[in-house]
Amino acid sequence: MFIIKTSKYPIGIDLSDTSLKAVQLNGKKDKLFIQAINKISLPDGVIAEGEIQKPEVLAKSLNLLLDKPKFGVFSSKNIVANLPQTKSYIKIIEIDNGPNDISDSIENEIENHIPLALNEIFYDWQIVKKTKNKNIILIGAAPKNIINQYVDVFKRAKLSINAFETESIANARALLEEERPKFNKNDAASYGIIDIGAKRAAMAIYTKNTLVFTISMPISGQEVTEKISKILEITQDQAEKAKIICGLDETKAKGIINEVLSDNIKKLNNKISEALEFYANHYPEYETIKKIILTGGGAAIKKLDKLIEKSTSIEAEQGKIADNLIINDKIIDKIFIETHNLSNKIIKNSKNQNLSAKQNSILGYTTAIGLAMRNIYLDI
Repeated sequence: MFIIKTSKYPIGIDLSDTSLKAVQLNGKKDKLFIQAINKISLPDGVIAEGEIQKPEVLAKSLNLLLDKPKFGVFSSKNIVANLPQTKSYIKIIEIDNGPNDISDSIENEIENHIPLALNEIFYDWQIVKKTKNKNIILIGAAPKNIINQYVDVFKRAKLSINAFETESIANARALLEEERPKFNKNDAASYGIIDIGAKRAAMAIYTKNTLVFTISMPISGQEVTEKISKILEITQDQAEKAKIICGLDETKAKGIINEVLSDNIKKLNNKISEALEFYANHYPEYETIKKIILTGGGAAIKKLDKLIEKSTSIEAEQGKIADNLIINDKIIDKIFIETHNLSNKIIKNSKNQNLSAKQNSILGYTTAIGLAMRNIYLDI
């Protein structure tokens, strides 16, 4: 292994309604590798729509997550955690140059863009671009009550919070070459990043080295699995395997899964088109989207990237996190490669043989990896 000494960097922890994921990285510059990694499922109702319902259960789950990793050893109690996408806001605003302090100007303007009162949110901002007459500002905000919930749980688990970040910011860092510290910012391109999780999905638009907005997408991994299960009258476990093995590939099992999901994919493509149109109309000064990148556990659905590419006429692909990390092939096999088998009796396979496929699950760890990268990139 690469580890000579344990990492000094915080652990990236990705919390969702269904699971917890943790990643700690080691190394420096362009030689980052995984020191420790783990994932555990959460019981139903511990977190619901991003709000913590059972703090004691969540605190115990966090301790279990870090005490018994599937690989390596976690060597810190400091963490960087995600804020739930549905409870946070990212917005680009413009502030005219004037005699007032820029912080005061932002404070006066923020309620015009965030649907909460100023005294109800925590917010942060950074200058994206300066011109002669105005400043382009990126604002991130979240309700105080939500942040306080997470702060309380981490204290119960005896963890120290180094920073909170939105999932979209962490995903961009894990996926894009533009986010690397020594990248020439003048060469930055524009992207759409679609994160498909178990319960929800969102698309973030990234351009000129910053996120400009995020929008919810009408698809989720769990929704797709439940639809397959209901229509084909098979168990949830069988439906999950069918989704992974067949996906949207018309050559697998006579295209049965592709047919079942056709309406979902149509709605998804329509929403992507709406987001691209909104971007073109409201941010005409920025360049067109170069590529659509898929991430999250649901991004591994076979042929999904190709169908999005066909619908939008924009190159689409699954994210390539491994490009930003040094990962030994044996470690990849141990941590991320999952083998799935399904009897031909479950889905009528045209070749009358059992279906099987291997899936690389690394895209499900995108947010946790991006969170873990934060302090390493800041220190470089």
